[in-house]
Amino acid sequence: MTDTQTPTEASGTSPLLAAKLEAIGPYRLKEIIGEGGMGSVYRAEQTEPVWREVAIKVTRIDLGSAGSLARFEAERQILATLSHPNIAQVHEAGATPDGFPYMVMEYIAGKGIRRHCDEQQLGLRQRIRLFIEVCRAVQYAHQRGVIHRDIKPSNILVDDRSGAPVPKLIDFGIAKLAAAAPGERTLAGAVLGTPVYMSPEQIQAAADVDTRTDVYSLGVVLYQLLAGVLPRGESSGDSRQWHDEASTLAKRPSRKLADVDNGAAIAAARGLSLDALKHDLSSDLDWIVLRAMAPERERRYGSPADLAADLQRYLDGRPVEARPVTRGYVLRKFIGRHRLESAFAALLLLGIGVSVWFVVDAWRDERQAHAQAEMAANQAKAINDFLLEMLSAPDPRVGGREVRVVDILEKATAKARDAFPEQPLVRAALLETLGRSYAGLAEQKTAIGLLREALALRRQATGPSSALSLETENEVNEAVVPLQPISETTAQMKDLYRRAVPALGERHPVSLTALNNYATLLVYLADETDDEARAAAMRQEALDAQRRNLELREAVYGADDQRTTHARNNLAGTLRALQRYAEAEPLYRENLERQLRLFGEDNHYTLTTMDNLALTLENEGNVAEAMPLHQRSLSGLRRVNGVDHPATLQAQLSFGMALVEHGDRDRGIAMLKDVIKKNAARGEDHFLTRSARQMLADAGVDMPAAQTGQHATGSDPAADDATGEAAAEAAR
Repeated sequence: MTDTQTPTEASGTSPLLAAKLEAIGPYRLKEIIGEGGMGSVYRAEQTEPVWREVAIKVTRIDLGSAGSLARFEAERQILATLSHPNIAQVHEAGATPDGFPYMVMEYIAGKGIRRHCDEQQLGLRQRIRLFIEVCRAVQYAHQRGVIHRDIKPSNILVDDRSGAPVPKLIDFGIAKLAAAAPGERTLAGAVLGTPVYMSPEQIQAAADVDTRTDVYSLGVVLYQLLAGVLPRGESSGDSRQWHDEASTLAKRPSRKLADVDNGAAIAAARGLSLDALKHDLSSDLDWIVLRAMAPERERRYGSPADLAADLQRYLDGRPVEARPVTRGYVLRKFIGRHRLESAFAALLLLGIGVSVWFVVDAWRDERQAHAQAEMAANQAKAINDFLLEMLSAPDPRVGGREVRVVDILEKATAKARDAFPEQPLVRAALLETLGRSYAGLAEQKTAIGLLREALALRRQATGPSSALSLETENEVNEAVVPLQPISETTAQMKDLYRRAVPALGERHPVSLTALNNYATLLVYLADETDDEARAAAMRQEALDAQRRNLELREAVYGADDQRTTHARNNLAGTLRALQRYAEAEPLYRENLERQLRLFGEDNHYTLTTMDNLALTLENEGNVAEAMPLHQRSLSGLRRVNGVDHPATLQAQLSFGMALVEHGDRDRGIAMLKDVIKKNAARGEDHFLTRSARQMLADAGVDMPAAQTGQHATGSDPAADDATGEAAAEAAR
C-alpha cells in the first residue's frame, strides 16, 4: 500500500463500472488517483461554468448494498457540512447515468503528510507545525459532531502549490456522527479503518466510540512523523490480536528507533544525526505522543485541540501537560525559552561545569590531597544549590507572570558577593559564572566587574600562574574586547598564551583557548595596520597559529567536537581574511556538513558557519549560491538567538551589504539602518554600529552622527571571539 491511497475496505469483486466513463456532465475524467472498496477517485477537469481541476469519487459497490450506499451518502452529507481550510471541500454531488452516486471534491495535488515531510526533509519543528493544523481540522469536525475514524498519513494530503504547505484532511468514508441521529445504524461487529492507526475501542467495534478515538489515531500519525516508524507493525491477525496490541502501552519513539536498521536515514530526513533525533524525542515529545496513544481513553488528551495546545507549548519552550511537572523541569523549560539570553543556559550547563572542573583541578594540582578535592566537589555543589535557589524562585508559571533573566541575575549577583565568606574559591566560581552569563547578554561592563572580582580571589588563593587564575584571566580578556582597542587586547592575549604554555602545557584547555583567541585577534589587528609588510607578517603568524590550534584540538578533543569545529571555522576565517577564498571554501563546507549532522540547523554555530560560507562564495563571485545562504542563516539566527542578538545583527550586516552590492540596494540599506536601530542600546562605539555606519558610508548613504570604524568581516566564531559576543563559549 502506498502513502497516497490506502483502501479502508477490502476491494469487492464487482467490476469497476466507473472506469468505463470518460465524462460526467461538465467533468472530463483524466485518471484514477485512488481506489478503495467503496469506489474510485478520479482527477478530472471541470469545463464549465469555470475551468478547474477537481477530484470525483464514484461508487463501485453493488447498487443493492444498502449499507455501503448509506455510508457513501453519509460521507457526502458530512463533507457538505464541513467548511475548513484543512478539510477537502465538496463542490457537488449527483449520480452517473447508470445510477452510481458520485461527489465532486476539491482536487489536492499533494502527497501524504509522511511522504511530503520525508521528501522535503522537514525538521521536527516544521513537522509539528503542519501536524497542529491537522489537529485543528479534526477539532473543527468534532465540534460539528463528526468523528473521522480513519486518520492516517495517506488521508492527510499536503498541498504546496501556493508555496506554503497546507495539510488537507480527506476521506470521511467511514466517519460517523458523535451523536447518532434517530434511525442511524452501525454495522454490528464491523471493523472499518486501518488497524495500525486505530484505537483499542474502535478495533473492538465498541458502541460508545467517541472523539478520543481520533486523538489516538492522531497520536500514531505523530509517532510516525517524528520517529519515522510505526509504534507497532501491521497486524495480520483478527480483531482480537489488533485489540490486544493496541491495548498495550507503545514503546517510546526515541527507544523505538533502536529497533530499526535505517535509523541514520530516518534522522537524516529530519536534518539530524541519529543521536540528536533520539535526544530531541526523549524529552517532551515522547510524553506527548504516548499520552495521545494511551490505551485507556480517559488518559488521552480530551480533544485534538488539547493535543495541539501541548505541541504548541513544546514549540514555545514551555512545560507540556503530558509530562509530570517537577520544579527542575519547569526551571529547564524557563531557561530554554529565553533563547536571546542564551548565556543563561550556560550558567547551569557550561558555567557551573567549567567552574567545578577548575575548582577540583586546582585542588588536585596544587594541594594534592584527596580530602581537599572532595571538599572542592562539595563546594561546587554549594554553588549549584545557590544558583538553583535563585533560579527557582519565583516559579515562572505562578500567576502567569514571566520573570526576566536579567532580574534573576541581578538578585543572584547581589547575594553572591556576600556568599561563602569562608570559601573564596567557591565565591570566585560563582562570580565567574554570573560574569559569563552577563557577557552572553552583552552586558560587558557588569560582566567585566564580576570576572575581575573572581580573578582577584583566585590569584590570592591559588597563585597567578594556576590553571584557575589563567582561565579567569582569559575570561576577562574576552569580555573587554568590545570596549578597548584591538591592539591592547591582542597584546594581553599573546602575553597570556606565553605564560600558559610553560605553566600548563600546550594541550591544556586554557592554552588552546589563549592560542585561538590570540590568532583570531591578530587577523583583525592586521586589518588596522597601515604597514603592509607588517600586516602581511601578522596574517601569516595568525594562519600558522590557527593551523596549530586546529591540529591540537583534533588531537585533544576529536574531529567532531564542537571546540574543534570552532577551530576549523577560525582557520577558514583567517584564510578568507588573507583572500585565499579557494582554500577557505572547502573548510567551511566541511564544517557546515559536520555541524548540520552533529548539531542540526537550529544551532548558533551551524548558522554562523553557513553565513561564513555565504560570504566566501560571494567573495568568489558565486552570488547565486551565496544569497540564499545569507537569507537562511539570518532567518535561523533570528529564530535561535532573537532579532537583536549580536550574532544575528552580524549576519544581518553581511546580508545587508551583500544586497547593496548585488542588486537590491534599497532593501540592503534598510537592513543596515535597522542594525543601527536594534544595536542602539550598546552605544555608538560598539563594533556593530560602527561597522553598519561604515557600510552605509561605503554605499554613499549619509547618516547623522556617523562614527566610522573598521569594516565588519563576517559572523563566524572567529569574529565572535574578536568581539566578545560569545568568545567564552566558542573558545572552549
